[in-house]
Amino acid sequence: MSISPISAISDAALQAEPATKARGYCTTVGRRIIRDKVSMTCACILIAIFLSALCASWLGLADPYQGSMIRRLRHIGTPNYPLGTDELGRDMLARLIYGGRLSLVVGILPVIFAFVIGTSLGLVAGYIGGKINTAIMRTVDVFPRCCWRSRFRARWARALSTRSFR
Repeated sequence: MSISPISAISDAALQAEPATKARGYCTTVGRRIIRDKVSMTCACILIAIFLSALCASWLGLADPYQGSMIRRLRHIGTPNYPLGTDELGRDMLARLIYGGRLSLVVGILPVIFAFVIGTSLGLVAGYIGGKINTAIMRTVDVFPRCCWRSRFRARWARALSTRSFR
């Protein structure tokens, strides 16, 4: 009995190991980032900055608002003042970390507000539809232009009020 080449190929294909599951795009990108030492170092530094700003009150730092004329203008690396002090004797490290709290609030709150407002408007427009959908979409289309126009007018008004025309 002779073996046909087609049956030999199909037998070999059946005996082969099953193919591995293909990785998704996010998995591939995640693995590449985790393997990159520079990216992971930068991510760790950013996480440390974020956590230090978030937990500033528990770090036991000096009061960033209290000054002392005795401690003024200390150099970087002075004991107890790793970043030195300013003209009023305030600890610069404490001021940077406490200032990071305000930066986090200013950076994150607008994103949260935009997410909540945009999601709720999108849900209402998608669920109700019709004229409500059209009204919401037209309002959203016009709103950025109004903001830019008012900003442009304010800038020109300020520029014209400071110049003297002789």
